[in-house]
Amino acid sequence: MNGLFSIILKQLGFKVTDLLARVIRDGAELTAKTHQVLLVEIGDVKYLADVGFGNKGITAPIIFKENIEQMQFTQIYRIVNSKYGYSLQCKDDIDYLSLYTFTIEECLPVDYDMSNFYSYANPKSIFRSMKFITKPTLEGRLTMTGNQMKILHNGQETVTVLSSDKEYIECLHKYFGIDMERVN
Repeated sequence: MNGLFSIILKQLGFKVTDLLARVIRDGAELTAKTHQVLLVEIGDVKYLADVGFGNKGITAPIIFKENIEQMQFTQIYRIVNSKYGYSLQCKDDIDYLSLYTFTIEECLPVDYDMSNFYSYANPKSIFRSMKFITKPTLEGRLTMTGNQMKILHNGQETVTVLSSDKEYIECLHKYFGIDMERVN
């Protein structure tokens, strides 16, 4: 998604630096550099843009400056210096949770070939091991992971365990507008 977004931004005349990030799982485990993020310049201001990260990821570009809290709907973000370059963090109740870490070294299309192949083909890839879909809303986020439907609404999270494929398909339609009958 960020690859396509990068192409569109460049065609519109924006200066874009394509980057690769390591996702941080459960606040500690680092993945390989497989997640594309963008550094977009408008005049003298640089922005971190990312349209492809689910969970608690940004929903609009944020200014690329360290240690500045930036609010987006119901979430607060910041960029901090880290052992591996920079980390995008999201405030979670009291503390910050690191989502991913990255450097500002520009990546080439061949770098994404490798990361995309890993994400698609490696049995350890999260994209091979579970179904998930997420959608930001003005009040929070909707996320289905495996057999769980999570609704984050104004800071309050509700989790429903889906007990059948029928319930899963109904949630796809109700919350994400996906009609599986029309897809098949």
